Amino acid sequence: MAYSCTIAPGQYLVLDFQNPHTVVTLTSSSAGQQQQSSSHYPTGDWTAPPSVTQIAAGVVITIFTAKGTSQIQVQGNAIALSNQSIDLTNAQALPLQQVQAPSPEPMQPIQMQPMQPMQPMQPMTMGNMSMQMNPMEMRMGSMEMRMNEASSANTSNSASNTSVSATAANDNKASAPKFCSQCGARVAVGDRFCSQCGYSLQL
Repeated sequence: MAYSCTIAPGQYLVLDFQNPHTVVTLTSSSAGQQQQSSSHYPTGDWTAPPSVTQIAAGVVITIFTAKGTSQIQVQGNAIALSNQSIDLTNAQALPLQQVQAPSPEPMQPIQMQPMQPMQPMQPMTMGNMSMQMNPMEMRMGSMEMRMNEASSANTSNSASNTSVSATAANDNKASAPKFCSQCGARVAVGDRFCSQCGYSLQL
């Protein structure tokens, strides 16, 4: 069970025990705005309801536990656990009222919309020039260029050039003059022996 106490106009405390912590929540309200702060102190189990007293320096909260008493001091919007015992001889007790302990609101699940498929790119037109991506085409007035056709033409031209080069190399090889490797005399295509030294040409 939590306890609430008004300590000043527009300012009140809520004391709650959340094992093993004492939770002190200070709420300050003014015109058009509201501020709230919470502090947790490991006091241990409560053995009696807490007390709140008014002193010249602010408000003192006394927590009663099996280990003894703990004092929490509130000055303005500051909350701190006191390390020394505070004299409450002439202090004024403030009334406490039992309230329902505040519970955090559950977080709502985030709804994510499925991603829409990307639309195909529309052809772009600018003046007398138009371009589209698939297939890659570009037109400007009476001129037209297609990348797929250009690639096919380049591949075909490359294959043709390779074939022509291979044929030319074979022709050059066949028409090149031959010489005897032994004496250096010129020999005709198809000769088996050198006519000068008789060296065998069939290697």
